[in-house]
Amino acid sequence: MEDLKKAYRTSALINSAIIASLLIYLIVAEMIKIQYEPFEGFVRDLNLDPLRYALYALALVQLVVIIKIRGILMKKDTFNSMEDVIIRLSRASIITSSLCEVPAIFGLILFLLSGMSKDLYILLVWSGILFFLYFPRYSNWKKWARNVMSR
Repeated sequence: MEDLKKAYRTSALINSAIIASLLIYLIVAEMIKIQYEPFEGFVRDLNLDPLRYALYALALVQLVVIIKIRGILMKKDTFNSMEDVIIRLSRASIITSSLCEVPAIFGLILFLLSGMSKDLYILLVWSGILFFLYFPRYSNWKKWARNVMSR
């Protein structure tokens, strides 16, 4: 279980670093707004509504993507050893965290194109919710490892 705890700490640190990227996106956007005041986006005279709708839809679909990918990565009948459990939990955690970040990236893209901060803020919040739901928890890791190894 010591190896599990060590892997969990590493995974939690990586997840925290990815979460910190949300703050970086926000800071970058605010600096751009100040630098180019009034910031109206880098793409003018183009209807971005279809792209906006598509990116919002994809951001919502991220929840389904995360659930499906985690299910594939954590298929119980494919574990052979505790080391395999640790590797899979770590991999699933990092991949999930990366997928949680995607809506924030969409928000940053929309902000850069249109200059609308609202898109960035909404999609940053959605990413934050996904991170809250899927941030690794040691109690879950321990329970998962016990269940798999008891088979």
